[in-house]
Formats: sequence, structure tokens, C-alpha cells
Amino acid sequence: MRKLHPLVFIIAGFSLLVSCATTPPVADAPLPANANELVAALRQGGLNIYVRHGITDKRHLDFDVVDLKNCQQQRNLSDEGREQALLLGKSMRKLDVAISQVIASPYCRCMDTANLAFRDYKVQPELRILDDAANPKERQERITWLLQHLRQEQKPGTNIVYVAHQFNVMAAANILLGETDTAVIRPHGDRGMEVLATLTTAQWQTLARRYGGAGN
Repeated sequence: MRKLHPLVFIIAGFSLLVSCATTPPVADAPLPANANELVAALRQGGLNIYVRHGITDKRHLDFDVVDLKNCQQQRNLSDEGREQALLLGKSMRKLDVAISQVIASPYCRCMDTANLAFRDYKVQPELRILDDAANPKERQERITWLLQHLRQEQKPGTNIVYVAHQFNVMAAANILLGETDTAVIRPHGDRGMEVLATLTTAQWQTLARRYGGAGN
């Protein structure tokens, strides 16, 4: 068996080191122009934050909308959706976002998103998806409930997080969100509300890298 010259191992080792050293870093997602002010506002509190549930497995549908404890009969988070929820929560903690309460829809994909991202949450029936309302009156009551709460002013140092569905926030506030996307809202009570930003999980991660501390 032919022996390799020691120089071959030296070159191979050097190539490996160069390869590791030149591995490209995670690319930053483009941030809104008001990123500095946004981070400051999130830390100061007084905001409402609406999170659409994480990415779901589209191969499944909501077959049972009566017993919402029956997660097997619902469209649930995919592996990617679970990972995105974890990353969202980690990014918010690194940014020292002041969160006093997390309120979730009773659908399993929303409760799972809330649990993975924020750990503690409470369930709110009014955040059920609009499509399962028994009649137009009940549907409108859910829209009105959400609109009132998104406009509700919060105390400094307090941000409220809602984890629910796209149809609800579109009907209440004309906000379009992809799965796991977030709307950061400054409420003005009877005067309405201001959407400071809509953010993807990648943008939250970029904010955390640029402005965050050690969080976990």
C-alpha cells in the first residue's frame, strides 16, 4: 500500500480550515427604515403585537372545529413552523421586548406557536378563526373584539401579544401577514392605531443580531 506524503495531510488540513473560515454567515434580512425607533418602542412597551401562527402542514385541513382539543383533526404546525416559533421567541428575548401577556386562539397551531415562542399564554375564544363562526353576527363580534383590543392602549413597559389567524387581523385592521409574520401596532384608543412594522421571523433574527443582548 502506497504511503501518502505528509505534505498531503498538511494541505488537506489547511483546505478544511479555509473552508470553515469562509463559510458565509447567516444573511441579514432587510429591515424597515425605522428599525432603531422600532426596537426602542418594543422595549418601552405600550404596544400590541399580533403574531400569525407558525408555518403549517398544508396537507391537512381543519376537519373538527367543534372539539378544538382534538389537534389530530386540525391543520397543525410543520417542523419548520415549530422552528420558526422558537426563533421568534428567542429573538424577542434577545431584544428585551417587554411582554406582559400572550393571548392565543384556541386552535392548536396558535397555542403551539404561543407555547414555543413565549411559553406562557392564555386562550381567548374570540380569537377563533372567522370561518368557523356559527353565523354573521358571531363573525362580526370576533372582528369587533379584535379591533377594540388592537386599539386598546397599554401601560409603559407592557406589550400584549396576540397569536391568531390571518383572516381575523385582515378583517379587523386590513393587515396582511404570512405564517409566523408579526404586526407591531401602536394603539391610540378611540383614535385608532398605527402599524409600526410588519416583520418576518428572519427580520426579527436580524434585529436580534444587530440590537440584541445575550437573551435565550
